[in-house]
Order: sequence, then C-alpha cells, then structure tokens
Amino acid sequence: MTTDTGTTTAQAGPGPVAAAAVALTCAATAAGTLVAWPSPDRTTSGWQVADVPPSTAGLVVATVLICLAVAAVLVRPGSLPGRLAPAAWWAFVLASAFALAGRALYFAALAEDTLGAVIPVLDWLFTLVPALAVGLATRRAGRRTRLRAILGTAVVTLPPFALGWALLESTGGVATFLGALYSTAFLGVVPLVVAVAATRPRG
Repeated sequence: MTTDTGTTTAQAGPGPVAAAAVALTCAATAAGTLVAWPSPDRTTSGWQVADVPPSTAGLVVATVLICLAVAAVLVRPGSLPGRLAPAAWWAFVLASAFALAGRALYFAALAEDTLGAVIPVLDWLFTLVPALAVGLATRRAGRRTRLRAILGTAVVTLPPFALGWALLESTGGVATFLGALYSTAFLGVVPLVVAVAATRPRG
C-alpha cells in the first residue's frame, strides 16, 4: 500500500506552496503600485474594457503565466490521485486565471472612473470556488496532498487578485500597497481558509 507520505516525498509540502502564494502576491501588488500603469478605456458593452495599453496587458498576462507555472511545478497536478482531481485542478485554476486577468484589467479601467467606490460584492468567489472545488476533489487524498492542491489554487488566484486592487488605485505608493494587501487578505485569504475548513474530511 502506498501512503500519502510515500507519494509526495519528492514534492513540495503545503508550507512552500503557501510561501510561494504570499511571495507572488506581494510581488504582484508591488508591481501594480510602484509603477504608474496606463489605464484601459472602460466601455458599457462586451468585456467593458477597450484599448488596453500593451504595458498594462503585459503586466497582467505575465503575472498570470508566472503564477500558473509556479503552481504547476509545486503542485504537480498529474500526481494527484485519480482522474478527477488533476482535471478539476487544471479546469478551475485555468478558469480562475482567465477570470482574474479580466478582472485586473477591468479594475485598471476603473482607476480613471470617478463615479464612485467599487463595491466587491462577489469578489470572494474568485478564491473560494477553485479552492473549494479542488478541496472536494482531493478530499480522500492525504492531508498533505489535499492542502498542497488547495494552496496551489491560491498561488494562481491571490497574486492577480491583489494586482487588480493595486491597479484600481492610480495614486500608488505605500498606502495603496497596504490597502491592496488588506483587501486581498479579507476578500481572498479568508474565503480560502473557509474552503480548507469546509473540505476537511470528518473523523
């Protein structure tokens, strides 16, 4: 019988995956606040974003691709047990990456909008849904494997989530950096913790 420890000795544990999520989130937030990135135009139809500046698009795309690559290396989704877990991990991670890239560009467009404050009614779903789905798909795996898979979603979701908040504030500076991290912790990390707790096997 192969134990969970035996199958993951060559793989990263939950700690390094969590550390990567934190490091990439801070780096993405810093990149979004330390440079005055040009804003896309906001429209009222379609994607609600038009004329995206190449530099801003490059920042968002590079952030997402780096996060995907790091998560794939640390999690090794192909090593997750069964067929459902690897497929669920890739499906929800890729969908989240695409959605959060669009969200970051939309928030960048809102930086020039003077209509009022952004009310993040459903933002907590961006980290909750992929973590919850992956947690359920790996519920019968060992604790180490389950946590590694769930935290792997955070490597992909938290940095672009924070980047969106950073791009929303056109002023930049330390206050924007800390504000983006606070919003990410409250609306991104807390739902992630809820997903970990909700998918924990009983008994």
